[in-house]
Amino acid sequence: MDKNVTYFSDSYVKDYECDLNNRMKLSSLMRVLQKAGTDQLNSLGITYAKMYSAGIVFVLSKIGIKINQMPVNGEKYLIRTTPQKTQKASFLRYTAVFNENGEMLAECQTSWVIINPRERKILRPGEFKFKLPVDETSQKCGQILETRIKPVETAKPVGYKQVRYSDLDINEHMNNCVYGDIVMDYIPEEFAAHREVDNVIIQYKNEAVLGEKLDIKVDRIAENSFYVGGDKGEVKCFDAVITFKQCKE
Repeated sequence: MDKNVTYFSDSYVKDYECDLNNRMKLSSLMRVLQKAGTDQLNSLGITYAKMYSAGIVFVLSKIGIKINQMPVNGEKYLIRTTPQKTQKASFLRYTAVFNENGEMLAECQTSWVIINPRERKILRPGEFKFKLPVDETSQKCGQILETRIKPVETAKPVGYKQVRYSDLDINEHMNNCVYGDIVMDYIPEEFAAHREVDNVIIQYKNEAVLGEKLDIKVDRIAENSFYVGGDKGEVKCFDAVITFKQCKE
């Protein structure tokens, strides 16, 4: 196996990454997971600028995160991230977060596609022009990423999200991590503020760009689980399911 297939980085939780309970916010966790993958690509010389010049960029199509214990303010952590072999049009990546004692805090699997950034057209994996080492064993994050989210017809409108300048990333659309905030902002406060997230799955269907408005719908689909979806008129933007841990007695 290529020695560069797994990339390691370490850091600590900053106060501005935390919520009112002094735990890392879901969107903050998503950002450090995304950064680990980007840092590995940069270390391999596969920079965004080089990919863009070649008419290729990565966009996230699905993310599944299992959280054993959300990191807290000031806590040091180690991230290990590994590209996996492609499945159909998707580039898979497995990432895990550990505390100083080697205990796994969270694990994540992401599914990416490559697109032409000018034409916004999805490309085949064979059109990727760079050498990216992969782990052929394809370790799975449990079965979490294999779950397919279907729109919930009983979901009720709860508000909307206007795409603002600060939501945008270098691909000129709302960054995938912002969706973590949307999910947490529109579920009941009793869960968002007083319960710990166990797992979350987000499927990205269509990008949202500056000025667009996403109509947000929510439904409680199980005792500890909620569906959250966002539409741009008749166009589905994203579907998400978030599940919380059982209340501690």
